[in-house]
Amino acid sequence: MKRGHVVVASVIVLTIGVVVWNIQHPDLPGEKAPVSDQEATKNELASMEYLLGVAIELNKTLPVTVDRETELRSVDALEGELIYNYVLLNYTSSDIVANEFLAALTPVVRKQACSNVKLDRFWENGVSATYSYSANDDKWIGKIIVTPNQCGY
Repeated sequence: MKRGHVVVASVIVLTIGVVVWNIQHPDLPGEKAPVSDQEATKNELASMEYLLGVAIELNKTLPVTVDRETELRSVDALEGELIYNYVLLNYTSSDIVANEFLAALTPVVRKQACSNVKLDRFWENGVSATYSYSANDDKWIGKIIVTPNQCGY
């Protein structure tokens, strides 16, 4: 398969996979967070401690196959940021043109992330989401960062 076709095919499959994964896991992310929404202040919800608790809970359910092309391997946290680490199961780093892949996938990921009501409480409290992608040879492809500002918050 030509490299350009890999990018387009991957974007289509990833789009379907993210939607399917969100439907199958309606309580994620952060449903079992260490502090309830009512108890967490804006600063607490964006704190490293709170987000690390969210990541720990999510990681208990991982890895999970999102679709036939993609696996969510782990979730990490930084102050004000959740990082979702994906692996493209059927592609090596030499199969992917990183800048084309990310350029094609960014608007899709951003639209889905911004329209995901499960993420609203994070956007409202200044938390960004980073979607990091690696190939099946464990070489990093790149990341897409979605900020609350990009989602209208």
